[in-house]
Amino acid sequence: MKAKLGFNHTMRACNIAAFSQAIVCGFLPLLFVMFNRDYKIALYLVTLLTTLNFVMQLTMDFISLCICGCWVPCAWADCTAG
Repeated sequence: MKAKLGFNHTMRACNIAAFSQAIVCGFLPLLFVMFNRDYKIALYLVTLLTTLNFVMQLTMDFISLCICGCWVPCAWADCTAG
């Protein structure tokens, strides 16, 4: 028999996703010096990678807002209503 997933499960999943996303987005800048030293990649190229990552994340957030039909963060209650 399946357990019904509720609000707490959703919040836990959201927190885990935010935590893992913060690790992924925050890890690359910590490696700037190592990339520069070991792979001879210029710092401006490494920062370009981070910028592209940030822009891609914003783009995906915008697309997900379009799919869900919510245009402002304060409309979260409207999204969950159906």
